[in-house]
Amino acid sequence: MSRHTTALLATCLLAAAPAHAQMARVTADGIAEAGFIEGWRTADGARIAAVQIRLAPGWHTYWRIPGETGIPPQFDWSQSRNIASVRYEWPQPGIFDANGMQFFGYEGELVLPVRITPTDPSKPIDIDLGLFYGICKDICLPAEQTLRTTVAPDDAPSGRTMIEAALATRALTPDEAGVETVDCHLRPDGSGIDLTAAVTFDAPPAAGQLTLVESSDPSLWIAPPESHLEGSTLVAEARINAAHSGAMLIDRKAIRLTVIDARRVIDIPSCVAPG
Repeated sequence: MSRHTTALLATCLLAAAPAHAQMARVTADGIAEAGFIEGWRTADGARIAAVQIRLAPGWHTYWRIPGETGIPPQFDWSQSRNIASVRYEWPQPGIFDANGMQFFGYEGELVLPVRITPTDPSKPIDIDLGLFYGICKDICLPAEQTLRTTVAPDDAPSGRTMIEAALATRALTPDEAGVETVDCHLRPDGSGIDLTAAVTFDAPPAAGQLTLVESSDPSLWIAPPESHLEGSTLVAEARINAAHSGAMLIDRKAIRLTVIDARRVIDIPSCVAPG
């Protein structure tokens, strides 16, 4: 969605935050308040900062994978200056059920750590960040906001305790989680592809783990997988369909798996083929 688009509903109002503020903030009609926490500079010149969303009681927003229902968050850094790259460290989301559907997100507050690598570490970073995210209670509303501030290289640390608490619940790497192998099988049948992904751990994982499947190809639609345990292996089965037949040539390296339960998240960046 364009950052210049008018908010989709009148209840989602834009308020410009002052430049050069220690914490830029905008509000959405008293339901959600978004802010930028400056964080601290690392030895290599990068900045560990965070996007913060505070929600009114009873309201929630969504994780990077919203689940069967919800609005996936979008972040537009294109108008910022002196930024070479941004990496998100999503904290552990809650798992919720609503009307027979499952979604993943945060109630009350989201502190999303980001690692910002500046193009020139000796110069200030001008933040001009467009946010688009969903906020839900009995109904769901889109919120579209802009955060603007400038962070100088020598600015004092800000919000470190809050950011580190969120980082402590970030997704584990496969090595950290004890993943030994990841095997994916793709079976096309003319109208789509059946995917079976098997994630084997060094010890039997806890019951109740879910596997989520994503693709970097936006033309693919992946149904919510069904997951089950076979000893130390978590098996997920999902149906993949495409907007056009040419998209059915799938690179397994472009398939991302995420294992989640109430205790941890494991990020598996590619679905490696057997053999």
